[in-house]
Amino acid sequence: MNWSFALRIIVAMIGMANSKVQAKLGKKASADIGILSSSHQRHLGPSTCRNGFLICTNGMFYNGNAPPGTTCAEYCNGQCCVGENACDGFSGTICRDRKTCVGKNSCRGARIGLVGNACRGADACLYAGAADGTINAIERSCVGDNACYNTANGGDVRVIADGCNADNACEGVAMNNPDGIALIRDACNDVQACSYLAGYQDIGGDLNGTTSGSGYVIEDCCNSNAGCAGVYELPAECGNGDAPAPAPGPGPAPSCNTYGNKKICESNFCTWSGSGKNAACIDPVV
Repeated sequence: MNWSFALRIIVAMIGMANSKVQAKLGKKASADIGILSSSHQRHLGPSTCRNGFLICTNGMFYNGNAPPGTTCAEYCNGQCCVGENACDGFSGTICRDRKTCVGKNSCRGARIGLVGNACRGADACLYAGAADGTINAIERSCVGDNACYNTANGGDVRVIADGCNADNACEGVAMNNPDGIALIRDACNDVQACSYLAGYQDIGGDLNGTTSGSGYVIEDCCNSNAGCAGVYELPAECGNGDAPAPAPGPGPAPSCNTYGNKKICESNFCTWSGSGKNAACIDPVV
């Protein structure tokens, strides 16, 4: 028997099997993070995970390569989910980059579509996105003890990128708040920065800032000790990045005396005064 030829066949069969597994993983991961808006997705996705990724459900890893009952931490094998209780109960996609979900209780009970190079520190990302909350992606963020702890727990924060990197930064952001924040980027990078920002409140009416289609944009701001902590009004410099430009307004309204018809005059909240030749449209009488 030609053992060299047989060996080549076996290697080829293993390669085909691995390709099928990776294809299945890729499809599922794409579905998990498919709700990312296209304007914020350019740096995010399974391709972010250069050394591979794994998909967890309630802290367990399900795949033909692992025996039943394998936890995500076990399958990471030191490449992610490092520390006591790290990733216990976690659901989502994790990059195997040695930089994700590292620290006691990191990512425990969290629900995050994709997390990469993020959530390092004791209790970092603990319960983030839990209780039917929504976090689509966290990348290069939430580094520090208690960073992103309880963020969007029962609430909604779509994407965190290059933000919340300090102890207690972004703790409780948008907690129990389903109206959501679209993006935190290059923001909230100091101790307790943005902690409990927009927590428990309807930010749609209470938080002043720049809005995007799925919530508020917090960008290049709140980078000071306790900056923006617990506030419902953002500083003016927030939200200048991917937020859409406001639609151009109609310009200044014409003065009331330009309207020569009673119906048009009153439909423009002016006052029709007098009668006959002396009738005229004048500024509203309060």
